[in-house]
Amino acid sequence: KIFFMKTLKSIFKYISLDPRLIILCAFLWTISVTIIITNFIVPNFDRGKIKSFVLNKPEHIKNFNSGIIFPDASTFNNMAIKFSKKLSIEGIENWTLFPKGCGQDCNDPIANFLALFYYFTNDNLFSFFIFNCIIFSLSVYILYKIYNEIFRDKKASLICLLPFLLFPTAISFYANIS
Repeated sequence: KIFFMKTLKSIFKYISLDPRLIILCAFLWTISVTIIITNFIVPNFDRGKIKSFVLNKPEHIKNFNSGIIFPDASTFNNMAIKFSKKLSIEGIENWTLFPKGCGQDCNDPIANFLALFYYFTNDNLFSFFIFNCIIFSLSVYILYKIYNEIFRDKKASLICLLPFLLFPTAISFYANIS
């Protein structure tokens, strides 16, 4: 326990808490975990047990799109692909986040937002993951600023921030369509 505390003290002694460094570290962490989860871990699950939860088609693998295990994400992805194809035919001026007058046939706003990415990136889900990681990294920085206002101590603020960044449940925010 004492060794661990001394090690943490020596690490934090040399850390520069520049906001750009916090955002960069958060982004590198989230994008690395996203690539590992979606391309190396999820594709190796037993597809027989969770077949409806996994996107693992050959056309997705080439674009770092191989594994999404949340059923909602799979549905949003399929809706977004259809809507982006419709936009390719009808034009980008027909895009809307909140469609009106379509009843049960409306896409979810998340799918419409994702369709916009797909329209510009040819159905490349990885571009949306990058966007998710950027937004999550900015959230990490904002949370750091809040903690710093509360504690008035940069090191304590950084320590309080680590669970938000490192807990496994956080992966569902940045390595998923959400």
